[in-house]
Amino acid sequence: FNWEETTEPLARFCSNPEAPTRREHVFNTLLTRSHKFEKKLTRQQEELTRQQEELTRQQEHQQAYYQSLSERIQQVEKASRAYFQSLSDNIEQVQDASRETDVRLHRRLQELVEAQARIEYQIAYLGVGGFLRWLLRIPGRVFRVLIKPLFCRWNSHNIAIITRSDLFPPHHGAAVRILEISRALSHHCQKVFLITGDRTRYFVFEKGNMHEAQFPNLLHSFPFSTASWAESLLRRREVPSVERFLWSALYDINYWVRTLFVAYQYGIALYQAEFPAYLRPAQVAKGCFGGKTALVEHNIEFSRIAETDDLSPNGHQFLKRIETQLCNRADFVITMSDVDREILLGAGVQADKVTTIPHGVDLGRFKGADPQPLKKKYRLDSETTILVYHGIYSYAPNLQAVKALGEVILPALKKEGLPVVCLAIGTNPPSESPHAALRFLGGVDNIAAHLEICHIAVVPLTAGGGTRMKLLDYFAARVPVVCTKKAAEGLPMEEGVHAIVVDRVDEMVEPIIQLIREPDRGRELADRAYALVQEYDWSSIAKRHMQLYQLPWWRS
Repeated sequence: FNWEETTEPLARFCSNPEAPTRREHVFNTLLTRSHKFEKKLTRQQEELTRQQEELTRQQEHQQAYYQSLSERIQQVEKASRAYFQSLSDNIEQVQDASRETDVRLHRRLQELVEAQARIEYQIAYLGVGGFLRWLLRIPGRVFRVLIKPLFCRWNSHNIAIITRSDLFPPHHGAAVRILEISRALSHHCQKVFLITGDRTRYFVFEKGNMHEAQFPNLLHSFPFSTASWAESLLRRREVPSVERFLWSALYDINYWVRTLFVAYQYGIALYQAEFPAYLRPAQVAKGCFGGKTALVEHNIEFSRIAETDDLSPNGHQFLKRIETQLCNRADFVITMSDVDREILLGAGVQADKVTTIPHGVDLGRFKGADPQPLKKKYRLDSETTILVYHGIYSYAPNLQAVKALGEVILPALKKEGLPVVCLAIGTNPPSESPHAALRFLGGVDNIAAHLEICHIAVVPLTAGGGTRMKLLDYFAARVPVVCTKKAAEGLPMEEGVHAIVVDRVDEMVEPIIQLIREPDRGRELADRAYALVQEYDWSSIAKRHMQLYQLPWWRS
Protein backbone atom coordinates (compact mmCIF):
# COMPACT_ATOMS: atom_id res chain seq x y z
CA PHE A 1 0.00 0.00 0.00
CA ASN A 2 2.89 2.41 -0.41
CA TRP A 3 2.51 5.36 -2.69
CA GLU A 4 4.50 4.12 -5.69
CA GLU A 5 2.63 0.87 -5.92
CA THR A 6 -0.81 2.37 -5.60
CA THR A 7 -0.25 5.09 -8.23
CA GLU A 8 1.48 2.94 -10.90
CA PRO A 9 -1.78 1.73 -12.59
CA LEU A 10 -2.99 5.33 -12.76
CA ALA A 11 0.33 6.41 -14.29
CA ARG A 12 0.12 3.70 -17.00
CA PHE A 13 -3.48 4.70 -17.89
CA CYS A 14 -2.58 8.36 -18.08
CA SER A 15 0.41 7.66 -20.37
CA ASN A 16 -1.93 5.81 -22.80
CA PRO A 17 -5.56 6.46 -21.97
CA GLU A 18 -7.96 4.02 -23.75
CA ALA A 19 -11.56 3.29 -23.13
CA PRO A 20 -11.91 -0.19 -21.72
CA THR A 21 -13.67 -2.77 -23.91
CA ARG A 22 -16.98 -3.62 -22.50
CA ARG A 23 -17.62 -7.30 -22.70
CA GLU A 24 -21.13 -8.19 -23.83
CA HIS A 25 -23.22 -10.07 -21.42
CA VAL A 26 -23.67 -13.75 -22.21
CA PHE A 27 -27.44 -13.49 -22.18
CA ASN A 28 -27.43 -10.63 -24.70
CA THR A 29 -25.21 -12.71 -27.01
CA LEU A 30 -27.55 -15.64 -26.81
CA LEU A 31 -30.55 -13.41 -27.46
CA THR A 32 -28.93 -11.84 -30.57
CA ARG A 33 -28.02 -15.21 -31.99
CA SER A 34 -31.54 -16.43 -31.33
CA HIS A 35 -33.03 -13.49 -33.28
CA LYS A 36 -30.66 -14.10 -36.22
CA PHE A 37 -31.50 -17.79 -36.31
CA GLU A 38 -35.22 -16.99 -36.17
CA LYS A 39 -34.89 -14.59 -39.17
CA LYS A 40 -32.92 -17.20 -41.11
CA LEU A 41 -35.60 -19.82 -40.48
CA THR A 42 -38.26 -17.33 -41.61
CA ARG A 43 -36.41 -16.66 -44.90
CA GLN A 44 -35.95 -20.35 -45.52
CA GLN A 45 -39.65 -20.95 -44.89
CA GLU A 46 -40.55 -18.19 -47.37
CA GLU A 47 -38.16 -19.66 -50.01
CA LEU A 48 -39.66 -23.10 -49.50
CA THR A 49 -43.13 -21.65 -49.90
CA ARG A 50 -42.09 -19.91 -53.13
CA GLN A 51 -40.47 -23.08 -54.46
CA GLN A 52 -43.60 -25.04 -53.59
CA GLU A 53 -45.75 -22.53 -55.52
CA GLU A 54 -43.37 -22.67 -58.51
CA LEU A 55 -43.45 -26.46 -58.41
CA THR A 56 -47.22 -26.36 -58.35
CA ARG A 57 -47.29 -24.08 -61.40
CA GLN A 58 -44.83 -26.34 -63.25
CA GLN A 59 -46.97 -29.35 -62.44
CA GLU A 60 -50.02 -27.57 -63.83
CA HIS A 61 -48.06 -26.59 -66.98
CA GLN A 62 -46.79 -30.15 -67.40
CA GLN A 63 -50.30 -31.49 -67.01
CA ALA A 64 -51.57 -29.06 -69.69
CA TYR A 65 -48.64 -29.96 -71.99
CA TYR A 66 -49.23 -33.70 -71.53
CA GLN A 67 -52.93 -33.15 -72.20
CA SER A 68 -52.14 -31.25 -75.42
CA LEU A 69 -49.55 -33.86 -76.42
CA SER A 70 -52.07 -36.61 -75.83
CA GLU A 71 -54.62 -34.84 -78.03
CA ARG A 72 -51.98 -34.31 -80.73
CA ILE A 73 -51.01 -37.98 -80.57
CA GLN A 74 -54.64 -38.92 -81.01
CA GLN A 75 -54.91 -36.59 -84.04
CA VAL A 76 -51.71 -38.04 -85.54
CA GLU A 77 -52.95 -41.56 -84.99
CA LYS A 78 -56.26 -40.65 -86.61
CA ALA A 79 -54.49 -39.02 -89.59
CA SER A 80 -52.11 -41.98 -89.88
CA ARG A 81 -54.99 -44.40 -89.99
CA ALA A 82 -56.67 -42.27 -92.68
CA TYR A 83 -53.39 -41.99 -94.64
CA PHE A 84 -52.69 -45.70 -94.49
CA GLN A 85 -56.28 -46.40 -95.49
CA SER A 86 -55.90 -44.02 -98.47
CA LEU A 87 -52.51 -45.58 -99.30
CA SER A 88 -54.07 -49.00 -99.20
CA ASP A 89 -56.84 -47.84 -101.53
CA ASN A 90 -54.27 -46.32 -103.89
CA ILE A 91 -52.23 -49.51 -103.88
CA GLU A 92 -55.34 -51.43 -104.80
CA GLN A 93 -56.09 -48.95 -107.59
CA VAL A 94 -52.49 -49.19 -108.85
CA GLN A 95 -52.68 -52.95 -108.75
CA ASP A 96 -55.94 -52.87 -110.71
CA ALA A 97 -54.43 -50.42 -113.23
CA SER A 98 -51.32 -52.58 -113.45
CA ARG A 99 -53.39 -55.63 -114.23
CA GLU A 100 -55.27 -53.68 -116.90
CA THR A 101 -51.94 -52.43 -118.31
CA ASP A 102 -50.58 -55.97 -118.38
CA VAL A 103 -53.66 -57.04 -120.31
CA ARG A 104 -53.25 -54.17 -122.79
CA LEU A 105 -49.51 -54.83 -123.17
CA HIS A 106 -50.18 -58.50 -123.76
CA ARG A 107 -52.79 -57.60 -126.38
CA ARG A 108 -50.38 -55.08 -127.98
CA LEU A 109 -47.61 -57.65 -127.98
CA GLN A 110 -49.89 -60.04 -129.81
CA GLU A 111 -50.67 -57.31 -132.35
CA LEU A 112 -46.94 -56.65 -132.83
CA VAL A 113 -46.28 -60.34 -133.32
CA GLU A 114 -49.03 -60.47 -135.91
CA ALA A 115 -47.68 -57.31 -137.59
CA GLN A 116 -44.20 -58.82 -137.66
CA ALA A 117 -45.63 -61.91 -139.29
CA ARG A 118 -47.35 -59.77 -141.93
CA ILE A 119 -44.12 -57.80 -142.56
CA GLU A 120 -42.16 -61.03 -142.92
CA TYR A 121 -44.79 -62.20 -145.35
CA GLN A 122 -44.52 -58.99 -147.38
CA ILE A 123 -40.74 -59.17 -147.35
CA ALA A 124 -40.76 -62.79 -148.33
CA TYR A 125 -43.42 -62.65 -151.04
CA LEU A 126 -43.52 -59.01 -152.14
CA GLY A 127 -39.83 -58.01 -151.93
CA VAL A 128 -39.21 -58.53 -155.59
CA GLY A 129 -42.25 -56.43 -156.52
CA GLY A 130 -41.18 -53.62 -154.16
CA PHE A 131 -37.70 -53.58 -155.66
CA LEU A 132 -39.19 -53.40 -159.14
CA ARG A 133 -41.45 -50.51 -158.10
CA TRP A 134 -38.38 -48.68 -156.65
CA LEU A 135 -36.61 -49.16 -159.98
CA LEU A 136 -39.63 -47.85 -161.84
CA ARG A 137 -39.66 -44.67 -159.71
CA ILE A 138 -36.12 -43.76 -160.80
CA PRO A 139 -37.20 -42.39 -164.20
CA GLY A 140 -39.86 -40.29 -162.49
CA ARG A 141 -37.29 -38.80 -160.13
CA VAL A 142 -34.90 -38.13 -163.01
CA PHE A 143 -37.71 -36.41 -164.91
CA ARG A 144 -38.78 -34.33 -161.89
CA VAL A 145 -35.27 -33.26 -160.90
CA LEU A 146 -33.46 -32.99 -164.24
CA ILE A 147 -35.88 -32.80 -167.16
CA LYS A 148 -39.01 -31.03 -165.91
CA PRO A 149 -37.13 -27.84 -164.83
CA LEU A 150 -35.92 -27.44 -168.42
CA PHE A 151 -39.49 -26.82 -169.57
CA CYS A 152 -40.99 -24.87 -166.65
CA ARG A 153 -38.15 -22.64 -165.42
CA TRP A 154 -37.98 -20.20 -168.31
CA ASN A 155 -41.07 -18.14 -167.45
CA SER A 156 -40.53 -18.18 -163.69
CA HIS A 157 -40.38 -14.88 -161.81
CA ASN A 158 -38.26 -15.88 -158.83
CA ILE A 159 -35.55 -14.25 -156.73
CA ALA A 160 -32.79 -16.02 -154.79
CA ILE A 161 -31.15 -14.47 -151.72
CA ILE A 162 -27.82 -15.98 -150.68
CA THR A 163 -26.52 -15.22 -147.22
CA ARG A 164 -25.12 -16.36 -143.85
CA SER A 165 -26.62 -19.10 -141.71
CA ASP A 166 -27.17 -17.41 -138.31
CA LEU A 167 -30.64 -16.02 -139.07
CA PHE A 168 -32.74 -17.88 -136.50
CA PRO A 169 -33.66 -16.50 -134.07
CA PRO A 170 -33.34 -13.04 -135.67
CA HIS A 171 -31.68 -11.32 -132.70
CA HIS A 172 -29.28 -9.14 -134.71
CA GLY A 173 -29.86 -6.46 -137.31
CA ALA A 174 -28.54 -8.39 -140.30
CA ALA A 175 -30.87 -11.34 -139.64
CA VAL A 176 -33.88 -9.05 -139.25
CA ARG A 177 -33.07 -7.24 -142.48
CA ILE A 178 -32.55 -10.43 -144.52
CA LEU A 179 -35.77 -12.09 -143.35
CA GLU A 180 -37.86 -8.94 -143.66
CA ILE A 181 -36.61 -8.05 -147.16
CA SER A 182 -37.19 -11.68 -148.26
CA ARG A 183 -40.75 -11.51 -146.98
CA ALA A 184 -41.37 -8.09 -148.57
CA LEU A 185 -39.87 -9.02 -151.95
CA SER A 186 -42.05 -12.12 -152.12
CA HIS A 187 -45.04 -9.82 -152.71
CA HIS A 188 -43.38 -8.59 -155.94
CA CYS A 189 -42.49 -11.95 -157.51
CA GLN A 190 -43.61 -15.56 -157.54
CA LYS A 191 -41.23 -16.87 -154.87
CA VAL A 192 -38.12 -15.81 -152.99
CA PHE A 193 -35.63 -18.59 -152.21
CA LEU A 194 -33.36 -17.99 -149.20
CA ILE A 195 -30.11 -20.01 -149.39
CA THR A 196 -27.99 -20.02 -146.22
CA GLY A 197 -25.05 -21.97 -144.82
CA ASP A 198 -27.47 -24.75 -143.81
CA ARG A 199 -26.59 -27.66 -146.14
CA THR A 200 -29.81 -29.59 -145.49
CA ARG A 201 -32.55 -27.03 -146.16
CA TYR A 202 -33.46 -23.75 -147.81
CA PHE A 203 -36.39 -21.41 -147.21
CA VAL A 204 -39.17 -20.38 -149.59
CA PHE A 205 -41.13 -17.12 -149.23
CA GLU A 206 -44.41 -16.83 -151.09
CA LYS A 207 -46.71 -13.82 -150.60
CA GLY A 208 -45.12 -13.11 -147.25
CA ASN A 209 -45.31 -16.67 -145.89
CA MET A 210 -42.23 -18.79 -145.27
CA HIS A 211 -41.78 -22.56 -145.38
CA GLU A 212 -38.81 -24.90 -145.51
CA ALA A 213 -37.66 -27.12 -148.35
CA GLN A 214 -35.04 -29.86 -148.25
CA PHE A 215 -31.96 -30.22 -150.42
CA PRO A 216 -31.36 -33.71 -151.85
CA ASN A 217 -29.21 -35.84 -149.57
CA LEU A 218 -26.47 -35.89 -152.20
CA LEU A 219 -25.96 -32.13 -151.84
CA HIS A 220 -25.40 -32.18 -148.09
CA SER A 221 -21.69 -32.75 -148.60
CA PHE A 222 -21.27 -32.69 -152.39
CA PRO A 223 -18.66 -32.59 -153.86
CA PHE A 224 -16.86 -32.94 -150.52
CA SER A 225 -16.57 -31.02 -147.28
CA THR A 226 -14.87 -27.79 -148.32
CA ALA A 227 -15.52 -25.84 -145.11
CA SER A 228 -12.13 -26.72 -143.61
CA TRP A 229 -10.43 -25.90 -146.90
CA ALA A 230 -12.12 -22.47 -147.00
CA GLU A 231 -11.11 -21.88 -143.37
CA SER A 232 -7.49 -22.70 -144.18
CA LEU A 233 -7.40 -20.37 -147.20
CA LEU A 234 -8.91 -17.48 -145.23
CA ARG A 235 -6.43 -18.05 -142.41
CA ARG A 236 -3.59 -17.83 -144.92
CA ARG A 237 -5.13 -14.59 -146.18
CA GLU A 238 -4.93 -13.31 -142.57
CA VAL A 239 -8.67 -12.79 -142.21
CA PRO A 240 -9.59 -12.57 -138.47
CA SER A 241 -11.08 -15.80 -137.13
CA VAL A 242 -14.33 -14.18 -135.95
CA GLU A 243 -15.00 -12.87 -139.48
CA ARG A 244 -14.16 -15.94 -141.57
CA PHE A 245 -17.71 -17.29 -141.61
CA LEU A 246 -18.74 -14.24 -143.66
CA TRP A 247 -16.13 -15.04 -146.32
CA SER A 248 -16.23 -18.84 -146.51
CA ALA A 249 -18.59 -18.76 -149.53
CA LEU A 250 -15.64 -17.52 -151.61
CA TYR A 251 -14.15 -21.02 -151.53
CA ASP A 252 -16.94 -23.31 -150.26
CA ILE A 253 -17.99 -25.17 -153.43
CA ASN A 254 -20.99 -26.66 -151.65
CA TYR A 255 -22.49 -23.14 -151.48
CA TRP A 256 -22.10 -22.91 -155.27
CA VAL A 257 -23.66 -26.34 -155.87
CA ARG A 258 -26.69 -25.63 -153.70
CA THR A 259 -27.23 -22.28 -155.43
CA LEU A 260 -26.99 -24.02 -158.81
CA PHE A 261 -29.57 -26.58 -157.67
CA VAL A 262 -32.10 -23.88 -156.73
CA ALA A 263 -31.39 -21.96 -159.93
CA TYR A 264 -31.86 -25.07 -162.09
CA GLN A 265 -35.00 -26.25 -160.32
CA TYR A 266 -36.93 -22.98 -160.19
CA GLY A 267 -35.34 -20.51 -162.57
CA ILE A 268 -33.98 -17.37 -160.93
CA ALA A 269 -34.30 -13.92 -162.45
CA LEU A 270 -32.19 -12.17 -159.79
CA TYR A 271 -29.56 -13.37 -157.33
CA GLN A 272 -29.25 -11.05 -154.31
CA ALA A 273 -26.13 -11.60 -152.19
CA GLU A 274 -26.28 -10.30 -148.64
CA PHE A 275 -22.58 -9.55 -147.81
CA PRO A 276 -19.81 -9.59 -150.44
CA ALA A 277 -18.61 -13.21 -150.38
CA TYR A 278 -22.07 -14.58 -151.21
CA LEU A 279 -21.88 -12.94 -154.63
CA ARG A 280 -19.47 -15.70 -155.70
CA PRO A 281 -22.17 -18.47 -155.72
CA ALA A 282 -24.52 -16.00 -157.44
CA GLN A 283 -21.93 -15.39 -160.17
CA VAL A 284 -21.51 -19.13 -160.73
CA ALA A 285 -25.30 -19.61 -161.07
CA LYS A 286 -25.62 -16.55 -163.34
CA GLY A 287 -22.86 -17.92 -165.59
CA CYS A 288 -24.75 -21.20 -165.97
CA PHE A 289 -28.37 -20.08 -166.16
CA GLY A 290 -28.37 -16.31 -166.68
CA GLY A 291 -30.11 -13.64 -164.61
CA LYS A 292 -28.96 -10.53 -162.75
CA THR A 293 -26.87 -10.20 -159.60
CA ALA A 294 -27.12 -7.69 -156.76
CA LEU A 295 -24.78 -7.23 -153.81
CA VAL A 296 -26.20 -5.75 -150.60
CA GLU A 297 -23.51 -4.16 -148.43
CA HIS A 298 -24.72 -4.14 -144.82
CA ASN A 299 -21.42 -2.46 -143.98
CA ILE A 300 -18.29 -1.83 -145.99
CA GLU A 301 -16.66 -4.95 -144.66
CA PHE A 302 -12.97 -4.16 -145.18
CA SER A 303 -13.50 -0.80 -143.43
CA ARG A 304 -15.59 -2.22 -140.58
CA ILE A 305 -13.19 -5.09 -139.85
CA ALA A 306 -10.22 -2.71 -139.86
CA GLU A 307 -11.99 -0.60 -137.21
CA THR A 308 -13.16 -3.41 -134.96
CA ASP A 309 -10.57 -6.20 -135.32
CA ASP A 310 -6.83 -6.55 -135.20
CA LEU A 311 -6.52 -6.72 -138.99
CA SER A 312 -3.06 -7.05 -140.50
CA PRO A 313 -2.06 -4.92 -143.53
CA ASN A 314 -2.07 -8.03 -145.73
CA GLY A 315 -5.54 -9.02 -144.51
CA HIS A 316 -6.86 -5.51 -145.05
CA GLN A 317 -5.42 -5.39 -148.56
CA PHE A 318 -6.97 -8.76 -149.42
CA LEU A 319 -10.43 -7.87 -148.11
CA LYS A 320 -10.40 -4.47 -149.79
CA ARG A 321 -9.31 -5.94 -153.12
CA ILE A 322 -11.80 -8.84 -153.13
CA GLU A 323 -14.72 -6.66 -151.97
CA THR A 324 -13.98 -4.06 -154.64
CA GLN A 325 -13.74 -6.74 -157.34
CA LEU A 326 -17.01 -8.35 -156.29
CA CYS A 327 -18.81 -4.99 -156.28
CA ASN A 328 -17.58 -4.22 -159.81
CA ARG A 329 -18.72 -7.65 -161.04
CA ALA A 330 -22.26 -7.26 -159.65
CA ASP A 331 -25.02 -5.71 -161.73
CA PHE A 332 -26.24 -3.70 -158.72
CA VAL A 333 -24.57 -2.73 -155.46
CA ILE A 334 -26.79 -1.52 -152.61
CA THR A 335 -25.34 0.38 -149.66
CA MET A 336 -27.13 1.29 -146.45
CA SER A 337 -25.96 4.92 -146.37
CA ASP A 338 -24.32 7.57 -148.50
CA VAL A 339 -21.28 7.38 -146.22
CA ASP A 340 -20.81 3.72 -147.19
CA ARG A 341 -21.33 4.62 -150.84
CA GLU A 342 -18.53 7.18 -150.72
CA ILE A 343 -16.18 4.61 -149.16
CA LEU A 344 -16.86 2.18 -152.02
CA LEU A 345 -16.36 4.86 -154.64
CA GLY A 346 -13.09 5.81 -152.98
CA ALA A 347 -11.99 2.16 -153.11
CA GLY A 348 -12.55 2.04 -156.90
CA VAL A 349 -16.10 0.75 -157.33
CA GLN A 350 -17.92 2.06 -160.42
CA ALA A 351 -20.29 4.86 -159.41
CA ASP A 352 -23.13 3.80 -161.71
CA LYS A 353 -23.40 0.44 -159.94
CA VAL A 354 -23.87 1.80 -156.39
CA THR A 355 -27.28 2.84 -155.02
CA THR A 356 -28.20 3.74 -151.45
CA ILE A 357 -31.26 1.95 -150.05
CA PRO A 358 -31.32 2.02 -146.23
CA HIS A 359 -32.59 -0.54 -143.76
CA GLY A 360 -36.29 -0.74 -143.06
CA VAL A 361 -38.50 -1.32 -140.04
CA ASP A 362 -41.64 -3.35 -139.45
CA LEU A 363 -44.02 -0.67 -138.19
CA GLY A 364 -46.81 -3.17 -137.64
CA ARG A 365 -45.12 -4.97 -134.77
CA PHE A 366 -44.89 -1.74 -132.76
CA LYS A 367 -48.67 -1.34 -132.75
CA GLY A 368 -50.50 -2.84 -129.82
CA ALA A 369 -47.40 -3.97 -127.90
CA ASP A 370 -48.29 -4.54 -124.20
CA PRO A 371 -45.46 -3.48 -121.86
CA GLN A 372 -47.18 -4.09 -118.50
CA PRO A 373 -46.11 -7.76 -118.00
CA LEU A 374 -42.49 -6.75 -118.65
CA LYS A 375 -42.57 -4.06 -115.96
CA LYS A 376 -43.63 -6.68 -113.44
CA LYS A 377 -41.07 -9.17 -114.75
CA TYR A 378 -38.14 -6.76 -114.39
CA ARG A 379 -39.52 -5.07 -111.22
CA LEU A 380 -39.48 -1.57 -112.63
CA ASP A 381 -41.25 1.17 -110.67
CA SER A 382 -42.78 4.36 -112.01
CA GLU A 383 -40.16 6.59 -110.33
CA THR A 384 -37.22 5.10 -112.23
CA THR A 385 -36.16 6.39 -115.63
CA ILE A 386 -35.54 3.45 -117.99
CA LEU A 387 -32.80 3.79 -120.60
CA VAL A 388 -32.32 1.24 -123.37
CA TYR A 389 -29.68 0.01 -125.81
CA HIS A 390 -29.88 -3.10 -127.96
CA GLY A 391 -27.52 -4.98 -130.27
CA ILE A 392 -25.48 -8.17 -130.55
CA TYR A 393 -22.52 -7.90 -128.17
CA SER A 394 -20.16 -10.20 -130.02
CA TYR A 395 -19.95 -7.22 -132.42
CA ALA A 396 -17.15 -5.03 -131.00
CA PRO A 397 -18.80 -1.58 -131.52
CA ASN A 398 -21.85 -2.69 -129.52
CA LEU A 399 -19.64 -4.00 -126.72
CA GLN A 400 -17.71 -0.71 -126.64
CA ALA A 401 -21.01 1.17 -126.48
CA VAL A 402 -22.33 -0.67 -123.40
CA LYS A 403 -18.96 -0.24 -121.70
CA ALA A 404 -19.29 3.49 -122.27
CA LEU A 405 -22.78 3.31 -120.76
CA GLY A 406 -21.52 1.56 -117.64
CA GLU A 407 -18.29 3.50 -117.17
CA VAL A 408 -19.19 7.05 -118.28
CA ILE A 409 -22.92 7.76 -118.61
CA LEU A 410 -24.53 5.85 -115.74
CA PRO A 411 -21.96 6.97 -113.08
CA ALA A 412 -22.54 10.60 -114.13
CA LEU A 413 -26.33 10.20 -113.84
CA LYS A 414 -25.96 8.55 -110.43
CA LYS A 415 -23.78 11.45 -109.29
CA GLU A 416 -26.69 13.77 -110.14
CA GLY A 417 -28.95 11.69 -107.89
CA LEU A 418 -31.23 10.50 -110.71
CA PRO A 419 -32.84 7.05 -110.29
CA VAL A 420 -32.12 5.31 -113.62
CA VAL A 421 -31.72 1.78 -114.94
CA CYS A 422 -30.46 0.82 -118.40
CA LEU A 423 -31.76 -2.31 -120.17
CA ALA A 424 -29.13 -3.78 -122.50
CA ILE A 425 -30.95 -6.12 -124.89
CA GLY A 426 -29.16 -8.58 -127.17
CA THR A 427 -27.32 -11.88 -127.41
CA ASN A 428 -23.74 -12.67 -126.28
CA PRO A 429 -23.64 -10.19 -123.36
CA PRO A 430 -20.43 -9.84 -121.31
CA SER A 431 -20.06 -12.05 -118.25
CA GLU A 432 -20.18 -9.07 -115.86
CA SER A 433 -21.98 -5.76 -116.04
CA PRO A 434 -19.75 -2.66 -115.75
CA HIS A 435 -22.39 -0.91 -113.61
CA ALA A 436 -25.07 -2.02 -111.15
CA ALA A 437 -27.78 -0.08 -113.02
CA LEU A 438 -26.91 -1.75 -116.37
CA ARG A 439 -28.98 -4.93 -116.79
CA PHE A 440 -28.23 -7.38 -119.61
CA LEU A 441 -31.45 -9.13 -120.67
CA GLY A 442 -30.04 -11.35 -123.45
CA GLY A 443 -31.91 -11.90 -126.70
CA VAL A 444 -35.67 -11.22 -126.64
CA ASP A 445 -38.37 -12.29 -129.07
CA ASN A 446 -40.56 -9.18 -128.74
CA ILE A 447 -38.32 -6.14 -129.01
CA ALA A 448 -41.35 -3.86 -129.57
CA ALA A 449 -42.87 -4.58 -126.14
CA HIS A 450 -39.49 -4.04 -124.46
CA LEU A 451 -39.04 -0.67 -126.12
CA GLU A 452 -42.53 0.38 -125.02
CA ILE A 453 -41.45 0.38 -121.34
CA CYS A 454 -38.38 2.55 -121.98
CA HIS A 455 -38.14 6.33 -121.66
CA ILE A 456 -34.88 7.20 -123.46
CA ALA A 457 -32.72 5.33 -126.00
CA VAL A 458 -28.98 5.94 -125.52
CA VAL A 459 -26.68 5.02 -128.43
CA PRO A 460 -23.00 5.79 -127.61
CA LEU A 461 -21.55 4.15 -130.74
CA THR A 462 -18.08 5.23 -131.80
CA ALA A 463 -17.36 2.68 -134.58
CA GLY A 464 -19.10 0.53 -137.21
CA GLY A 465 -20.92 1.35 -140.42
CA GLY A 466 -24.23 1.17 -142.25
CA THR A 467 -27.65 2.43 -141.23
CA ARG A 468 -28.39 1.80 -137.56
CA MET A 469 -31.47 -0.39 -137.49
CA LYS A 470 -31.68 0.16 -133.74
CA LEU A 471 -32.41 3.87 -134.34
CA LEU A 472 -35.25 2.98 -136.69
CA ASP A 473 -36.67 0.67 -134.00
CA TYR A 474 -36.48 3.48 -131.41
CA PHE A 475 -38.17 5.89 -133.81
CA ALA A 476 -40.94 3.38 -134.57
CA ALA A 477 -41.49 2.77 -130.82
CA ARG A 478 -41.63 6.56 -130.15
CA VAL A 479 -38.63 6.46 -127.80
CA PRO A 480 -36.57 9.70 -127.78
CA VAL A 481 -32.95 9.12 -128.82
CA VAL A 482 -29.64 10.55 -127.59
CA CYS A 483 -26.75 9.34 -129.76
CA THR A 484 -23.33 10.11 -131.18
CA LYS A 485 -22.76 11.32 -134.72
CA LYS A 486 -21.31 7.91 -135.59
CA ALA A 487 -24.58 6.28 -134.49
CA ALA A 488 -26.61 8.67 -136.66
CA GLU A 489 -24.73 7.93 -139.88
CA GLY A 490 -26.88 6.75 -142.77
CA LEU A 491 -30.15 8.35 -141.68
CA PRO A 492 -31.41 11.65 -143.17
CA MET A 493 -32.44 13.06 -139.81
CA GLU A 494 -31.87 16.51 -138.38
CA GLU A 495 -29.91 17.03 -135.18
CA GLY A 496 -32.14 18.36 -132.41
CA VAL A 497 -35.27 17.71 -134.48
CA HIS A 498 -35.52 13.91 -134.66
CA ALA A 499 -32.83 13.04 -132.09
CA ILE A 500 -30.19 14.70 -129.92
CA VAL A 501 -26.81 14.12 -131.56
CA VAL A 502 -23.43 14.85 -129.91
CA ASP A 503 -19.77 14.38 -130.87
CA ARG A 504 -18.43 12.50 -127.83
CA VAL A 505 -19.82 9.99 -125.37
CA ASP A 506 -19.31 12.22 -122.31
CA GLU A 507 -21.39 14.95 -123.98
CA MET A 508 -24.46 12.67 -123.89
CA VAL A 509 -24.95 13.05 -120.11
CA GLU A 510 -26.36 16.59 -120.13
CA PRO A 511 -29.01 15.91 -122.86
CA ILE A 512 -30.11 12.77 -121.01
CA ILE A 513 -30.55 14.77 -117.79
CA GLN A 514 -32.50 17.39 -119.73
CA LEU A 515 -34.87 14.77 -121.21
CA ILE A 516 -35.40 13.21 -117.77
CA ARG A 517 -36.34 16.58 -116.26
CA GLU A 518 -38.29 17.77 -119.33
CA PRO A 519 -40.29 14.76 -120.63
CA ASP A 520 -42.30 17.01 -122.99
CA ARG A 521 -39.12 17.65 -125.00
CA GLY A 522 -38.63 13.89 -125.38
CA ARG A 523 -42.20 13.40 -126.60
CA GLU A 524 -41.71 16.11 -129.23
CA LEU A 525 -38.53 14.41 -130.50
CA ALA A 526 -40.24 11.02 -130.56
CA ASP A 527 -43.26 12.31 -132.52
CA ARG A 528 -41.08 13.90 -135.21
CA ALA A 529 -38.89 10.78 -135.44
CA TYR A 530 -42.00 8.59 -135.79
CA ALA A 531 -43.16 10.73 -138.70
CA LEU A 532 -39.73 10.32 -140.32
CA VAL A 533 -39.65 6.54 -139.97
CA GLN A 534 -42.92 6.08 -141.88
CA GLU A 535 -40.85 6.16 -145.08
CA TYR A 536 -38.80 3.15 -143.93
CA ASP A 537 -41.47 0.47 -143.88
CA TRP A 538 -40.22 -2.78 -145.42
CA SER A 539 -42.84 -2.66 -148.17
CA SER A 540 -41.44 0.70 -149.31
CA ILE A 541 -37.86 -0.60 -149.11
CA ALA A 542 -38.78 -3.69 -151.20
CA LYS A 543 -40.42 -1.48 -153.84
CA ARG A 544 -37.22 0.57 -154.07
CA HIS A 545 -35.28 -2.65 -154.66
CA MET A 546 -37.62 -3.69 -157.46
CA GLN A 547 -37.51 -0.24 -159.06
CA LEU A 548 -33.72 -0.53 -159.12
CA TYR A 549 -33.67 -4.05 -160.59
CA GLN A 550 -36.18 -3.30 -163.37
CA LEU A 551 -36.95 -6.96 -163.95
CA PRO A 552 -38.88 -7.41 -167.21
CA TRP A 553 -41.99 -8.89 -165.59
CA TRP A 554 -42.29 -6.35 -162.76
CA ARG A 555 -44.47 -3.26 -162.80
CA SER A 556 -44.62 -0.86 -159.86
